[in-house]
Amino acid sequence: MRQDKQQRLDRFVDLIAKTIEVADPSCTMVFEGAPWAALAQSVWCEKLGLSDRTLRDLAKCSPIVKTKTVNDAGKPIVLYRLGSTPHQSRRHVANIMASLYHKEYGQRVSRHAWGCLIGLAEVWPDGVEVEIFRMLLGDLNGFMAAIKAVDPDCPLSIRFYQWLNIPLVRKYPDVAVQLYITAVQAKGEKPHPAIATLCPKLWPKLKSVG
Repeated sequence: MRQDKQQRLDRFVDLIAKTIEVADPSCTMVFEGAPWAALAQSVWCEKLGLSDRTLRDLAKCSPIVKTKTVNDAGKPIVLYRLGSTPHQSRRHVANIMASLYHKEYGQRVSRHAWGCLIGLAEVWPDGVEVEIFRMLLGDLNGFMAAIKAVDPDCPLSIRFYQWLNIPLVRKYPDVAVQLYITAVQAKGEKPHPAIATLCPKLWPKLKSVG
């Protein structure tokens, strides 16, 4: 990276860090569990003395992480924070799961079901949500049997479904996680770091999973 670009990037990174550190509600936002710097693009440009194009170019460089949402006024805004991996929003994870559902059954998820996918992306371990959902699509009968085992009084667990009932998954998210853990154990595979952290006693020899 050219020295002048590196200097501009360093200034941008420093301003993001300081903005988040100050935690002023007028220029920061907690979004999907993390604090973000939430200034308008024009304000970033003015503070850094950069053009909009240069700012957008720098925002692609590590360690800057960005995402988009809307502010309290309902207007689109780009959020910035620092990190080592790109941000994957709950909406993005839900869209991936919805695509898998469509590929499996040839039909799109309903609006209500998509909202349930958002909820699952929030409660399932980060980074393993899609794998859990993919496993459920391939083991529908196993999931329904697991629900019956943990909740014999659930009237929906005795029904025969030709496709995965997403609202039912949202009602029993922990059952899906346990079913996924069982599947990982059965294959003798290394668990995802989030799963290993969630259930360390199941993998005592795997103190660190890469």
